[in-house]
Parts: sequence; C-alpha cells; structure tokens
Amino acid sequence: MASLSAILQLVDLATGESSYGSYANWGEVADFNFSALEDAVGEVTSKTLSSSNVTLTADEERSLLIKLSGTLSANVEVRTNDRKGFWFVTNDTTGDFTVTFKTTSGTGIVVPQAGRAILVSDGTNVLRMMNVGAGGSASRPVYASKSGSYTALQSDDGAIHEYSATATVSFKPAALLGAGWTYVVRANGGIVTLDPNASELVNGATTLAIADGTSAIIVCTGTAFRVIVILSSVGNVNLPASDDGAALGSTSLKWSDLFLASGGVINWASGDVTVTHSSNALAFAGASSGYSFDAALSITGAASATTTVTAGTDMIATSGIYTRATSGTISIRPGGAADTTNAFTIDSSGNATINGTLTVTG
Repeated sequence: MASLSAILQLVDLATGESSYGSYANWGEVADFNFSALEDAVGEVTSKTLSSSNVTLTADEERSLLIKLSGTLSANVEVRTNDRKGFWFVTNDTTGDFTVTFKTTSGTGIVVPQAGRAILVSDGTNVLRMMNVGAGGSASRPVYASKSGSYTALQSDDGAIHEYSATATVSFKPAALLGAGWTYVVRANGGIVTLDPNASELVNGATTLAIADGTSAIIVCTGTAFRVIVILSSVGNVNLPASDDGAALGSTSLKWSDLFLASGGVINWASGDVTVTHSSNALAFAGASSGYSFDAALSITGAASATTTVTAGTDMIATSGIYTRATSGTISIRPGGAADTTNAFTIDSSGNATINGTLTVTG
C-alpha cells in the first residue's frame, strides 16, 4: 500500500502500484515527489514568533531553510517532530528573549538573535552542527571595527570588536546571553565603558572603564559579567584606565616582591618626589617639605662599616635640639633654630667649648 515517507513526505509506492490519492498514475506521483524534493531544498519555512511555542508541521519541517522573525515577549521554543534531519535556521527576532530549536520531547539549541545556525536532529535531540554569528564566520572569531556606542548581542559570542573612539558598550541581559558567552573589546581611540543591563554587574561594579589602548575579555556567567583586562601598552609602558585609577594589589591580596633594574626610578606625582637607584645606593629627591616618620628614626649601619649621615648645614629635632655644622665646626643649640647661643662647640681641631656651667656627676 502506498504511503508518505516520514521525513521528506515523498510518495512511496508499493510493488505494482502506480497511483496515490489524487495522483492517478506513476508520472503524476513522480512529479509530486520531484516537487517535494525541490521544496525541501529550495523553499523557506517562515514563522513569526511572539510568546507561544510553535510546533512545525510535517510540510514545514521538510524545508531545510527555517526563517524566524517577530518581536518576542517571552522565551519561545520551535519544535520539530521526533525525527532525524538537519536545518539551516535564521533567527531574525527582536526582544530580550531566547529562541530554542528542539524536538518535541527532547532537548534543543538556543539560536542567537541576528545569528544563523546549522542544526541536526538524531531523532531524539537537536544538536549544533555549526553556529554562525552575524558576521558570517563559523570557524573563527568575528572581527569588526566600531566607531561609537554599541549593544552587544547573543550573536556577538566570540566576536572581537575594536573601538576607534570613546564609546559605551551595553549588553543584553546576562540570562539572554547565557553562561559562557564571550566577547572581546579593544579600546583604540578613547575609553570604552562597559555597561551591563539594568542592575547587573561587571566585576562587581555597575560599569567598568577600559582604557585607551587596553583590551578586555568579557565572559558572561548567566547572571553577571567577569572581565580580564589586558593592560594598555604604549611602547614598553603599561597604563591604568585613568590617572590615579588603579591599585597594585589590595589590603587583602598583596604582591610578595618588587624587582627593579639598576638605575630604576620610583616617581610620585609626575616626579615631584623620586627615589633613584644607582650602584649600591638610593637617592631621594624632591620633597621640599621634607620627609616625615610616624615613629622614632633609627639608622643602623653594618657592624664593620662606618655609618654616615650627610645633611645640609642644619639638623633640627622636634624636641628643640639644633645642630649646626659650618667650616668644620659643629655647634649644638638646645633652644632650636631660633637660639643664637651655642651651648657646645667642637672645632675642626677637636677643641671643645662649653658655654655655661659644666656639671659632672658620678
């Protein structure tokens, strides 16, 4: 007895048969079968989606090309019968919801908005044969240049976007993008600000600035975003996102050691105060207001070496002791810098002079 095949819906004539339904002879049956094959290869099944799941009819799922459109107000499933086959699916829907292509009773694949996917059914579940983003690449990340603000989409999964000007990158909801969604930003003309949807966070903050010259790898967790920042580099210099905009470590996570080459310089405030290394020595410069310590200062030299303190002509302690060295003579004035009377003096010949009463006890 003649019947229709399960997948392509072709007329399968039994031995000796030549007709099926309204097709009176073998020629009409053959014409029907060729038309069905042409429909399967060349026709497009178009479905408009909104908020309800859709089950394709046998004729609709026979087409290899499935085109989805419409404005979504809920997550939607497009279902095929539990049969084997493969399809080229285009998702042109809008709205911050997902479209899942699946079998009636099995699992399926989320097809990203503005994306295209080649899907295959093993008779139970729909699997991804190939996923193609909006840029058309199936085997490598999609590169694109951007000159202004942009909203990253599902179909930007794996994309690399280089921004040539200051811009803000917004994101579709993390739940829509899905865990594992990955996106790379390169700032090459201004700061690029990452701004997740609504109250969602990026690295624990509402926004994150990517400095000019810096790249960032952004990964969606399904509820938030995590970012790995590759520091800006100008020549051999790594730069933060902004002036005074980054810390080296934190109160709870500290670096263990810092290694600087010979001749290295530590700068504060663009060189207002510097510490410069030279062979076996450190030189402090700047600090016109002086250096302060919150505890008693102790200078200790090696036991077998001479400890030398080199200063200007005057040394003053906050207690009022004032030491002055001029022309090889050292003078001590207990009243501080305003005191003009030397209480004790030692000249270059080693002669000591005491101005006042000398009291010796013991």
